[in-house]
Amino acid sequence: MAYKFRLETLLTMRRRLFEIAEGELARIFKEMAMIRESLQAVTLHLDTAKHDLEERLSGGLIAEECQFRTRHIQVLSDEQEEYAKRLVKLEMEILRARHNLSLRHREKELIENFRQKDYAVFLAEMQRMEQKEADDLSSMRYVRKEEIL
Repeated sequence: MAYKFRLETLLTMRRRLFEIAEGELARIFKEMAMIRESLQAVTLHLDTAKHDLEERLSGGLIAEECQFRTRHIQVLSDEQEEYAKRLVKLEMEILRARHNLSLRHREKELIENFRQKDYAVFLAEMQRMEQKEADDLSSMRYVRKEEIL
């Protein structure tokens, strides 16, 4: 008789939920890496723009160009702030996703542990049945032997 776990469907579902939670955490980490990369690029661009403005101001600069460069710097600063805010939000999402992953892992492990215990009970039952069959065969041999004598 083959072993069939009664809650196999539940175990499959828990494993799938665990994989989804892993994927979500990986997606957040990937997004965070992209945001950090973008933040570094914007910060570098902002530093370059500030340095260029300082150089231009020391050499003489018309008002329109000064306003343009100042607005450009402001836009870059705003963009930098948005990336920083997004990083903070992603850190919160990472905490939530890690908690969710931990929860899914515990749920999956609980069902897997139950499966192992259920399998051990199945093996014990099979061994008991085999022992009973062996005892029955032994008893029948003894009875036949006694009848012959």
